[in-house]
Amino acid sequence: MRIVQKEEAVMLLKQGDLVVLPTETVYGLAADGLNTDAVKKIFTAKGRPFGNPLILHVSSLEMLERLVKDISIQSKILMQLFWPGPLTLVFNRSELVPDIVTAGLDTVCVRMPKQDSTLAIIEALGKPLAAPSANKSGRPSPTNLADLEKEMPEIAVIDGGQTELGIESTVVDAREKDVKILRLGSLEVEKIEAALDEKVILIEKDSRAKSPGQNFKHYSPNAEVILIWPWETFGEKVSNENGSRYTTVEEAIADLYDRFKCGIICDSSRETLYLGYDVLPLGIGSIEHAKNLFATLHKAEDLAWEKIIVDMSKIYSKEALGPTVVERLKRSAE
Repeated sequence: MRIVQKEEAVMLLKQGDLVVLPTETVYGLAADGLNTDAVKKIFTAKGRPFGNPLILHVSSLEMLERLVKDISIQSKILMQLFWPGPLTLVFNRSELVPDIVTAGLDTVCVRMPKQDSTLAIIEALGKPLAAPSANKSGRPSPTNLADLEKEMPEIAVIDGGQTELGIESTVVDAREKDVKILRLGSLEVEKIEAALDEKVILIEKDSRAKSPGQNFKHYSPNAEVILIWPWETFGEKVSNENGSRYTTVEEAIADLYDRFKCGIICDSSRETLYLGYDVLPLGIGSIEHAKNLFATLHKAEDLAWEKIIVDMSKIYSKEALGPTVVERLKRSAE
């Protein structure tokens, strides 16, 4: 891994090369978003399907205005409150945006990151950056240099330490009266609804999604992720799948441990329930769960767990970032 400073990062981007940049959410694999050849390198490096659109990152409203045809009142309200920050908005794209960025759609996803170093690089480049998460396609996103080393060891990187939030941005389509959440992320739905003083619509996977990360395998470590959820029926589920006689949670976990190298991820308050087992605590509350989730999945890989058992008790929540964490875990277990 080669650590670079701002000046070299800008030079590499101007040359059409890739640079890994920190944001407040996760590390991003960045290229000049208006350079089609440079953007192609993102898809190649990640092994990313070309049908998966990218997010453009801007440093100013003036830069945004060159990329889009119009900005709705709802979008302006959300931008005023949550930019810079973990909010990606969908706009009708201008002719300036290359087709490769949008997967051929007539819309483009844009956000303004909060990371000062990355904003400074965008400003110095004078162009938006296409910057999906800096991991191989389908893998958990990197939130620190150690995990980034496993994913993109050959790409120059700006060192931003551990990311602040640990989960990707929330993607919102606020072009029309009915505001839609296309991807759950680090900005809570409740905050968006409070800002707009209205309920929003949560959109599930769509065959022509306007949002990145909705139609392809995502967030999956090199191990099977098994969710203990709901708790009461987990033992019976494992029993049916494996032809065993176990029906309780405890017996099911013991059965898995007998046959595989396993470990347990859980809310930190439940760690003492698993004495004698390998445990990676996720923290307490959905904010900590979100920040630590991807790093914990990477750690489970480093420990060579074949089965990652996730105790969803106190992780499953409909408050704050609970729905986002649950969505990422469900996707990782697919």
